Amino acid sequence: MGSLIVLAAALLVASDCGGDYDDVTFTASHDSLEPGARITYTITINLDDHSDDEPTTHSVRVRVTLDSRTSLVTAPVVNAAADEIAVAQDAPTVLAADWQVTTDGVQATVLAPPNGAKLTLIAEVNADPTGKDIIAEVELPDRNNNHGEDEETVWISVVDLRLASAVTDAPGPLSELKPGDTLTYTHTLTNASANEAKTTLTNVVPAGTTFVALGSDSLWTCSDGAPAGTTCTRAVTIPAGALGTAQLALLIPFVVKIDASHPPGTPIVNDASLPNVSNVSNVGTIVAGDPKPGNNRTQTETAFQPIDVAGDWNVSITVTQAQPGCDAELGVPRILTMTIVQNGPSVMVSGLGGLAEPWTGSVAGARVLFGGQRIEFGGLSTTQFDLLLDPSGLLVGAEAWTWVGGTQACDDARSTVIAERVPLGPVVQEIFAVPGGIPSSTRSPGLGDQAAGPPDTVGCGDLPTAWTPNFDGSSFEYLEALFAPLNFHATAIEVYETNSTGFITAIDLVDSLGVYHRVFDATITGPDTTPCPGVFRVDFPQTTHDVAKAWIYTDSLGWEQIDAVKLIGVIVAP
Repeated sequence: MGSLIVLAAALLVASDCGGDYDDVTFTASHDSLEPGARITYTITINLDDHSDDEPTTHSVRVRVTLDSRTSLVTAPVVNAAADEIAVAQDAPTVLAADWQVTTDGVQATVLAPPNGAKLTLIAEVNADPTGKDIIAEVELPDRNNNHGEDEETVWISVVDLRLASAVTDAPGPLSELKPGDTLTYTHTLTNASANEAKTTLTNVVPAGTTFVALGSDSLWTCSDGAPAGTTCTRAVTIPAGALGTAQLALLIPFVVKIDASHPPGTPIVNDASLPNVSNVSNVGTIVAGDPKPGNNRTQTETAFQPIDVAGDWNVSITVTQAQPGCDAELGVPRILTMTIVQNGPSVMVSGLGGLAEPWTGSVAGARVLFGGQRIEFGGLSTTQFDLLLDPSGLLVGAEAWTWVGGTQACDDARSTVIAERVPLGPVVQEIFAVPGGIPSSTRSPGLGDQAAGPPDTVGCGDLPTAWTPNFDGSSFEYLEALFAPLNFHATAIEVYETNSTGFITAIDLVDSLGVYHRVFDATITGPDTTPCPGVFRVDFPQTTHDVAKAWIYTDSLGWEQIDAVKLIGVIVAP
């Protein structure tokens, strides 16, 4: 939020009772009054015993008493380039002076100063000055001992203004904004000081919008339809509040309309501010300083029209961080096809081998979040994806995941993710077998249906969630896996083995006409060496025929088990 600053300067000139006398003027300037900020005091020496061009022949001693919440920083070192500096500061001469800290304050002795000489003293704010003016005093002793010292005091009033901004009106939920919608920002200005303050509120029309006069405060300087980037101002007088609190508030609306060209996924950011200096109306022209300028500005960000991520994406997932024992695939890309169904800011994601797919997620601006669980490597992974749509159209980001399998667990694992939209044409799909396949035998309930659908068996062992034949190694067995899509042409098949693995001897794909096409034969290509649990995969050129079934032939001395069967391929128009 914001605070407010007021410049303070007071000028006191002693009267001339006859004869020569010297006097000073004393002013101050600053950018803020927060601890660490600096105040520049300027002292002008006015000598009355010579002309402007005639230097005095004696020294002048100047003593400054600083506010207890400030301290001396440095003295100016200016002499060699006095002429140039004098011109820049509109003073005859700027003198060097060595400021010394004494028991009476800060003191400097100036040798032979010309009339109108200026001295500079810099003080640093050491403590929060809220609630009390910063006061400094300068003394110029009377060198003729007939008028007394000339004393000048400068006050810096402390005024803490605060600015808060929020969207207070829109046509609907902020998550569903669209071109043509209007947004009303309401600025709340408060004054936590004892003085009424006069200042200027500034609001820059946000990128992707135009200013709307209807509904906005009538005193804004912008005209209706002012484009993005226009600086609009509004003079404000903020009533005084109690010190340290902000009891009185000034509410000022500012309305914009979203342009038709504003790109989806790009947030709308409204920037409003108060200056760090203002006038205190009941103290004449004294300028007040703000001890907390950090609450003088607001930047209100609103998400706009989530990006369109609906469709199919080829996804590359590469493990980049995993504990020992979970790093078998470290650095090895895994390629999958992901399908996103989008409804406004909500998405449903499938194709990543997850349990209970589709996973649910959300889109906020250009960011896509989703996650869920999946069975892999004989255990259960819990995963969360965090992706951003980059300017090239890729979804890039990370997958954070954990894995539990038996007594082993992996925490704080990460993968990089790059997803590219599937080009027009056949879409690579992964489909699991559906119920209804007939096995040679089974001791599992539901015939071979334990092998239908995504994998759901955790670990390696004789478990009831996978298909098991009725005989323990006494004969060859087979499993018939059925697939639902018509005109599906395969490029690979995966069999999830969960007990007595390495048992597959052959695989036939069967088309809709009932013709068998062998894609694996252990007597030709070598035996199945799948670990337990593990996935046996066979790749081959895209079939020229459709695939309606797969026959998987097994032979094992133990109880072989198949948890799932998956085809990878495309649907080809007949």
